[in-house]
Amino acid sequence: MRVIFLSSYVYVDVADMDIGTYVKEAKSLINKNVGLATGVALVWSGQFKNMARAWGRLKLIIPITLFIVCLLLYANTKSWFKTGIILLAVPFSAVGAIWLLYLLGYNMSIAVWIDLFLLFCLH
Repeated sequence: MRVIFLSSYVYVDVADMDIGTYVKEAKSLINKNVGLATGVALVWSGQFKNMARAWGRLKLIIPITLFIVCLLLYANTKSWFKTGIILLAVPFSAVGAIWLLYLLGYNMSIAVWIDLFLLFCLH
């Protein structure tokens, strides 16, 4: 027996917010206001799916990279105290970077998060 699934696509171009925020708000509105019939599935894909996949990788890569950065700082300074002082400067550079993103009106995307992460690692 051959099963055929019908599908429909809705294309959305988001200009004033990041795709993650848009999908989060859209999901909550759909769950609250639209009742899906039995056998109907709603799948979010496109940029959102790519972003979710990238976040999954970043959750693994970021802690490993931070650990390596700490080890390299310790190898350079030979002191955990000095390493800690250097790492305490990172939140201040993060605050400055986030304020600049806000003032320039940038949306938070994977590219922006990776750039911020590189800023923290190369600080």
